[in-house]
Amino acid sequence: MSLTWRSFAKYPEQGDTIYIHCFTDDGCHHKFAKVNFFNAVSLDFQKIVQKTPNNHKWQFSWLPAKPIEENYDKSTAD
Repeated sequence: MSLTWRSFAKYPEQGDTIYIHCFTDDGCHHKFAKVNFFNAVSLDFQKIVQKTPNNHKWQFSWLPAKPIEENYDKSTAD
């Protein structure tokens, strides 16, 4: 399965479950978060990266969770 991370130029649908990839401009720091019931109004990106150095510019991308989880379920089925 190929992972095509999407930019927030186009937001996910409200209520979708997504994975967010957060990474610094220099590529040294990466964080991943699963968001259930995505809500563009209340999602707090700062809260996701608050416990990391402040002297970096963070970038964010996202993946829909459903295809990933379906693929994982198929790969672990007996």
